Amino acid sequence: MKNFLYGILATVVLHPALCAQEMEHNRENFNPVWVKQVLNAYKGLMEGPDIATADMLFAAAEAMPKKNWEMYLLSATIYAPNTMREQALQGVDKAIESGLRDENLLKSLPALKQLHDTEEWGRLLQKIEGLIAEEQNRIENPEVLHLLKDLWEKDQSALSEYNQQLQQLDSAATEQQAAILFLPVKERWNSNKKYLDSIVDLYGWPGFRLVGKEGTKIAWAIAQHHPDIFFKEKCLALIGEAAKIGDTDINHFAELSDRISRDTWRKQQYGTSFGNGFAYPIASPHLVNTRRKELGLAEPIEVYAIYHGVDYTPPQPEESIKMAKANHRLAQKCFTVFKDLLQKGSVDDGMSQLKKAIDFYGDLTDTQLYTAAVLLSKTGSEKALNMSFRILKVLIYRHSDVVEEMLSDTDLLALHTKPTWKELVVLLTSH
Repeated sequence: MKNFLYGILATVVLHPALCAQEMEHNRENFNPVWVKQVLNAYKGLMEGPDIATADMLFAAAEAMPKKNWEMYLLSATIYAPNTMREQALQGVDKAIESGLRDENLLKSLPALKQLHDTEEWGRLLQKIEGLIAEEQNRIENPEVLHLLKDLWEKDQSALSEYNQQLQQLDSAATEQQAAILFLPVKERWNSNKKYLDSIVDLYGWPGFRLVGKEGTKIAWAIAQHHPDIFFKEKCLALIGEAAKIGDTDINHFAELSDRISRDTWRKQQYGTSFGNGFAYPIASPHLVNTRRKELGLAEPIEVYAIYHGVDYTPPQPEESIKMAKANHRLAQKCFTVFKDLLQKGSVDDGMSQLKKAIDFYGDLTDTQLYTAAVLLSKTGSEKALNMSFRILKVLIYRHSDVVEEMLSDTDLLALHTKPTWKELVVLLTSH
């Protein structure tokens, strides 16, 4: 059932764009009635799709202050195989009215195939085409949109080829072999970054007016994919300014902000970053919905999480504080064990403890992380050296003062002969 849900949601935009007025409206609209309807509908979907589930999905979508076209579409994919054509077609129609513009997605869903021979189906496809044409006519620069679509196609192609090659690797293949296969993806990301930088220099952030919803989503996705945190931060600031005037999706700001936090081992603010069945660490999780409201997001985290197949409820304040203290103690304990194991020469076990400490996000200080990088650099282990580089890179991306001594620190001499040392030096000296 989860595969059914993810298979649809993974291909779509979860949140329609918000204008400034809608952002203000959403700050007051985390209504527990419609929230409960949405949660019950998705939980029913995960347990097994039936007519009652489809009814709940449709009713929940109707109750939401900001309509969610995915829910209408999901209801249609349940109605259609159960010979409820009229309801299925109504679900598709509502989905289109609420923002569905992916005609290929609509045509590719097996559950809707039996609708293809109806006159109404043809009308719905024409409706999408007409709405797309209207939106295309409203954007200021179709050429930039075309360029962004081309960049994204090449991004996805590079990733697809990498994944295929990775699957063909022998089980005894080294990390270095996998890294070599990934080089074309890195090259594509760097190329896309240069193009996006050029677009930003010429036009500012490519928002709705310039390139439409599809184009601004692609621009955001390019920023998400590139590993350079400084680039992400630049894009985040531009997205924030565009969101203030309703020229981009405020969800893009929240998701990129949380991605930066996650990539620099800090707790996320808005709860948009999920793993397989869990939320990555959230700062003061009992306040996450307050922050989401203040930003103008359309749903509380409970609803956003269920879109990702995760059943998450923010803890109460007392529980949140208790959890934070417990996690901090565990992180500190793991860090102490890490240092003890390294002294005993157990590098791999020590690194495992360090990674556990890091996984709590933010519960190790910058000084502790720098200390870990120094200790790892002295082990002579290639894995440890790689981890040391990664830590130093994160600290640079954090704008941490502790790395100011990095270039003159003789304890890091073992790293100087590695090619990636130059990358660290460039990062440190250019920002």
